[in-house]
Amino acid sequence: MAPGPASDIDGVVRALDDIVDDCRRQHCRLGLFAALYRRVTVEVKGRMAKGQFVDAERMERLDTQFANRYLEAYARHRAGEAPTRAWAAAFAAREDSQLIILQHLLLGMNAHILLDLGVTTAEIARRHGTVGLKRDFDAINGVLADLVDEIQDEVGRTSALLRTLDRLGGRLDERVLGFGLATARRRAWRHAVALRATPAPIRDRVIDRIDSRVERTARGIRRPPLRLDAAFGPIRAAEREPVGALISRLA
Repeated sequence: MAPGPASDIDGVVRALDDIVDDCRRQHCRLGLFAALYRRVTVEVKGRMAKGQFVDAERMERLDTQFANRYLEAYARHRAGEAPTRAWAAAFAAREDSQLIILQHLLLGMNAHILLDLGVTTAEIARRHGTVGLKRDFDAINGVLADLVDEIQDEVGRTSALLRTLDRLGGRLDERVLGFGLATARRRAWRHAVALRATPAPIRDRVIDRIDSRVERTARGIRRPPLRLDAAFGPIRAAEREPVGALISRLA
């Protein structure tokens, strides 16, 4: 059974624990993003406790509401119902053994950052104000940046070839798959600003257009140009560790 909505950041961690544990048992690739997300959430919680945000109470609301969009999408998928198109594209890849680990992670990040983050930030800004919000929003970039190299090292332990390519080619997510984390968060902020200013009667239509664009990005991540896809062949062959074991390491 998929977990329900969380009421605070501790509830988010518990819900993610449930997803991670379930996916680990089933060796389901959806647990790869869930494990990464749990790690980020725990880090954000720790920095909140250290007073590293302008408004920790608002940040917890943002983090919880943001997570609940993912939890709702996951629950709808498990129930056989349709989530947003961006998340449907990410969840559809669960049985695709041709994807490398990095592609699975980027599909989740694509849906959650480019769609969910902008929508949630706009809602929080309308309800709780914007003083210091951009600074706290940007502070999350620091959390993610600190973890990205660590996560790439974890993945690299499974695929020595991927680790070598990453060191030689720079940030594989940006250079190979066209998904840059910092760029994605800048786009999410622009979405948030636009949605906050959008009149309520047409807001859902604007969100729907964003969802369509994010789905197109997901298709590019899942089906890169043939030359790149061919280059991923040796990486796939090198990623031999069972999915459940990798989920445990990422979490």
